[in-house]
Amino acid sequence: MTSKTLIGILTGTLNYHSLWGIYAEKIDGEFKPESPARLGRRRFDNGGLSDNCELFANNEYAIDQMDSYLGHTDWDEETTSESDAIEAGEYLIERINEQQ
Repeated sequence: MTSKTLIGILTGTLNYHSLWGIYAEKIDGEFKPESPARLGRRRFDNGGLSDNCELFANNEYAIDQMDSYLGHTDWDEETTSESDAIEAGEYLIERINEQQ
């Protein structure tokens, strides 16, 4: 089990690459900000680990969606406030849940 949360991964440093994915556990059938989460290479089944995590999104998609929400064109954790990053992450979590 991972010690990071989904919101922690989303508001941290993500590499802009579609081959990497964010994997998270669902809570009551949905991804939640507090869902245990981790990063993994998408070329391997379940990011290379056998656990309860499911693919949430690839890194490139997550960054693009959060940038779009914030009105940015280049995600930068140094110039984005923590509260804005959390808000964008929560938006993305809601959007992914709606798509499922």
